Amino acid sequence: MKSEKKTDDQQAIDAKIQQYQKSFDEILNAVLARVSIVLNFDILSETIDSALLVKALRSYNSKDVVEILRPFDDQHLYHYNRHTNANALPRTYLQENYFYPQFNIIPDGKFKKIGVLMTESFTRDAILGLDETDPFFIENNINYFTKYMWHTYTHNGLQDINHNNYKDFKGEAREDSDYVADSIATYMLLTSYGIPMIGCNHDRIVAEHPEVVKDRMIFILKNNRCNAVFRKREDERPEDSGNDDIEFRFKRNLLNYLAGFILAEGLALEDVKIYLGPSKKIIVRINGKFISTSESPATTKDNKIVSPSRNDNKALFVRLANHITVLMRQQRAAADPHSRVKIDKEASDYISNIIYKTTRSEKINESLRDERNRIHNNGDLGFYLKMNSRVA
Repeated sequence: MKSEKKTDDQQAIDAKIQQYQKSFDEILNAVLARVSIVLNFDILSETIDSALLVKALRSYNSKDVVEILRPFDDQHLYHYNRHTNANALPRTYLQENYFYPQFNIIPDGKFKKIGVLMTESFTRDAILGLDETDPFFIENNINYFTKYMWHTYTHNGLQDINHNNYKDFKGEAREDSDYVADSIATYMLLTSYGIPMIGCNHDRIVAEHPEVVKDRMIFILKNNRCNAVFRKREDERPEDSGNDDIEFRFKRNLLNYLAGFILAEGLALEDVKIYLGPSKKIIVRINGKFISTSESPATTKDNKIVSPSRNDNKALFVRLANHITVLMRQQRAAADPHSRVKIDKEASDYISNIIYKTTRSEKINESLRDERNRIHNNGDLGFYLKMNSRVA
């Protein structure tokens, strides 16, 4: 087992948890407000102008998101509870067996209400994982945990994988379920920040996003990696979690990077999976096609991956993303015009169906497109200039 935290560190840990518990509550409240707007967009738009809902989602100040739901306070659209370690179980046991939050949708009349049970371990590590040196750590963590909530919702609500049975799904089943959940969570994260996923005419993915939308998408995705909650968990798990787990985390980090990069380039992403050959050569399956690359992660003498982290592999990830994007554009350009329209429509329908299946909303993508077109046509860049200035 890895050594426990030193006793003389415990006071500092307790102090940080106490200091930032209120901040974490604020983060979680804003995350659930964002997710609630997306899940209830159609019914909310019967009372609130859909353009105002979209404007709130587009804001990187999540107080706007919380505020627009004030008229529905009496509906209690979302809530969360914390589970406490009443039996004083060892931390290593909790990290391995009782870590992940549970996400439930409770139908109540026309509304889909959200109930989340936060485990003590997840709350603790999420607070310890906050980077308080980041001047925008509140908003960046809202971004991070918004995607995480969609990932959890996909497991619990769409895949029927939950706290009680997740250990039944190991090996390839675990990998595939996480790959799908990550892809859906990426679509839903961008939707939660007011970015439409399909083109103006319903018949194709936008081949080139307007630059302002592309910049916004990149901004959201770049700031979606600001909490060390899962690294904290790894520090306290048994050492025998093995190189297989490191390989899985490497492949998953690469998949998430590729997905964000490709979508930001305005290309359709229906299906993606990462494989490692015997010599750790990276193979990518994307939209049904297999691409063998000459790239591989850094390995030790016994052929084990040195690090799964995105930061440690950034140059590798960028090379692969650029290479695959070029290949996708070449394949698209080589198709005859009729086939290209058909392929684009299939991709557009695929993403639209995912968003509809996740939200059951008929209106949200249409409203997001309308707002995107208004910004593009009117040159309304005020929000984006303000947003960019915050990270200058």
